[in-house]
Amino acid sequence: MVNDPNQPRRPRTGIIITIVVILLIILGVYLFHKKPVEVNNQSTDNTTQTQSAPATTDQPNSTTDSTTDNSSNVNATPGSNTDNSNNLNSTPGSNTDNSNSLNSTPGSNPDNSNNVNATPGSNPDNSNNVNSTPGSNPDSTSSATPSSAMTSSQPNNGALPNPKPLSSFKLTDDQGKTFSNDNLKDRWTLLFFGFSRCGDVCPTTLTQLNKMMGQLQQNLPSKALPQVVMITVDPETDTTSVMHNYVKKFNPNFIGAVPDTQALDSFSKDLGMHYEKVPQGSNGYVMNHSADLYLINPEGNLVASFAYPRDDASLVQSYENIVKSNNQSK
Repeated sequence: MVNDPNQPRRPRTGIIITIVVILLIILGVYLFHKKPVEVNNQSTDNTTQTQSAPATTDQPNSTTDSTTDNSSNVNATPGSNTDNSNNLNSTPGSNTDNSNSLNSTPGSNPDNSNNVNATPGSNPDNSNNVNSTPGSNPDSTSSATPSSAMTSSQPNNGALPNPKPLSSFKLTDDQGKTFSNDNLKDRWTLLFFGFSRCGDVCPTTLTQLNKMMGQLQQNLPSKALPQVVMITVDPETDTTSVMHNYVKKFNPNFIGAVPDTQALDSFSKDLGMHYEKVPQGSNGYVMNHSADLYLINPEGNLVASFAYPRDDASLVQSYENIVKSNNQSK
């Protein structure tokens, strides 16, 4: 059969379209089977789920109420942990037992026995606490800050409920004269214990007292101004001349006093002051001591104890209030 060259050729467009459609269908089926099917399982055990709901045990940055035992939890949020024994940076209310917690916040730890940098009121028993703040430690006998001072059990800036008579004592002042109960009569006295080699607490206290005297001179008559007495807890090194040179550097009117060992033991117990000699190096030693400031009235009785550290303005105000109250009671 011979084709007529003048006869029109059949259109092939329909065939091409059909082929393209078939290819697209095949491609769609392939892609459909290639895509994973995600199933939102509400499993009661999400241990192996990639995006499981909250209920993990060792999940960092856990959300609220997500775990009852985050013993290794980091940065847990409020209410997320009832036992954060190794928790770091826990927030308020998140830890009922932070025995090894670091930087815990107020109210977060009823037992911070090994707590570091605990804040005020956060620890009813900080016996091993380091750098605890005032009011946070009722038993700070082994406190590490400051190094040469033992913190006080007395409330800060507080007068005693009743004046306390002092037992008889006899010391030697920095002029070589006897200093006894008689030297406390007819004048107010601010007295504290320290030693000349003290690195921080004693110089800070003497500087504060010198500043305080300048303020009191502007506010009170001369008869209401206190005498300032520093008693050394290191009579082995602090002779009368050493104490004279030391206290006079801060104020020429300050008095340095040296007790013998028996007088130091007796007088310190009478005031509730603690001190101890701590060996240091091969032959050296350092003295740890309470850093309280004791206020004695003109009758020679102890009327107040100011705990360390002391705010300058509060100390001046407390002293003036006690002096005025004493005058009004006469």
